[in-house]
Amino acid sequence: MIFTKVAILSLLSLATFVLSLPTPTLNSQEGLAKRWHEDHKRHHPSVGENARPSPSVSGSAQRKAKKPIPSSKSIDSGQPQLGSAEDLTRCPAQKMACPISPMTDVELAKSNADTPYECILPQEDLYSCGGCTTLGTGLDCTAIPGVLSVSCAIGTCNVYSCKSGFTVTSDGQGCVEVTVPASFNATLISTNQTFITNTTYTVTSPVATDAPASSSVETAALPSPTV
Repeated sequence: MIFTKVAILSLLSLATFVLSLPTPTLNSQEGLAKRWHEDHKRHHPSVGENARPSPSVSGSAQRKAKKPIPSSKSIDSGQPQLGSAEDLTRCPAQKMACPISPMTDVELAKSNADTPYECILPQEDLYSCGGCTTLGTGLDCTAIPGVLSVSCAIGTCNVYSCKSGFTVTSDGQGCVEVTVPASFNATLISTNQTFITNTTYTVTSPVATDAPASSSVETAALPSPTV
């Protein structure tokens, strides 16, 4: 009996103590769970995740990354350079866009949509045969030294005749000056001198009344017919 009473009193005391403790609310439980989750994540990062925050890119690095890279192509993106084999943005098919004025490679790289140009047919253009004369890729057939008659076909100058003192080259694409051999010149000079020496002519001139009216003179210096 005594043992039973002691046990009952102990249970009542324990129940009273438990009931006196404050009961945590739902919000407090959620806060504790969130704090535990953050602490666990900070000290136990997942695979591929760094616990330390990554440093941001500095201002100087950002400015350097935005700096444009210079290009060797035309300033206008998507547009071929002048003198390209095919430039449908400027000229019809099979034609080539050539600058009006001669340009260097540096000037060509800086060309844009405002650069004056003309469309030529490099296969047949007499003044820009085979390419752009202003860029050094073509040839002005009419500017060949000594040329008289010429045409452009398949991008090549074809010479038919040359001016006096010139003759067509063996490949038919130019003119070469004709040179006279020195032996031929010496023979020609010797022949002329022999002809002058063997010439006889008569000179009639006014004289005094007591002198003959005419005289026959043979000389080896003056070539002249009878007067």
